[in-house]
Amino acid sequence: MQLIKALFRQNDNSSDQSKYLTEENIKFLFWYDRDNANDINNKMKQISQNNHLKSIVLEFIDRFDLAQNFEKYINYLSSCQNLVDVNINLRNCKIEDTQLQNICLAIEKLQNLKVLKLNVGDNQILQGDTEENQISKMIQNMPQIESLSFNFMFVFNSGNKVTQIIKTISNLQKIVHLDVVFWAVALTNDQATSIGQCLNKMINLKYLYLDFKATRIQHNVINNYFQQVFPNLQNLISLRVDLRALGFSVNKRSLFKIMRLMNIQVLC
Repeated sequence: MQLIKALFRQNDNSSDQSKYLTEENIKFLFWYDRDNANDINNKMKQISQNNHLKSIVLEFIDRFDLAQNFEKYINYLSSCQNLVDVNINLRNCKIEDTQLQNICLAIEKLQNLKVLKLNVGDNQILQGDTEENQISKMIQNMPQIESLSFNFMFVFNSGNKVTQIIKTISNLQKIVHLDVVFWAVALTNDQATSIGQCLNKMINLKYLYLDFKATRIQHNVINNYFQQVFPNLQNLISLRVDLRALGFSVNKRSLFKIMRLMNIQVLC
């Protein structure tokens, strides 16, 4: 199966465009200096007619001008009945919680989705403790999901809601792959402990990747992950934990409990 990387320009010809109606795997890089909102809308409208599409990557990094449009673009995908794998990168797109709610509602409509990767780093979202947690609500309405990847890098003051999200994920029955970037989220020790307790319940996990860089979590909390959490995940095949900028080192005794894993990578 061919993977198409589409760097769209104004002079796209019809023969190139027709490929987007039949390909199963497509990657779109909507760069700031190449595509305006109308051009992107036309491309997404065309993709909505692709009945073969199984996997799509949408890169919108630094697209400050599109915050109000993301919901519409994602909604076009709801007509792609064979779509099972979606990767959306909205890093530093100046989205706020209002836009995030609409984006999550659009993703919810992809009811055949098995794999979701969502990068919302560098955005002013998931703020406050009283407002509804849009991502948690979305996950609750997608019980069929098997693989989740979330990037919350530099989403400051979001520790409480990010913890809620992990709690919601822990209730999914089919989840086997989890990848979460907490980089500089500024988790409290209590929140990190709660996340560990949630992970401890996810006994069906096979692949787990956690990025705790610059989170300021105390060493005893991290030690508990290696002593109590990871060893309990009996179906785990691969584990990757990034602890850089924490001043933490994993001792051999901690690693011994999880040496049964086929693939272990701990970055300190």
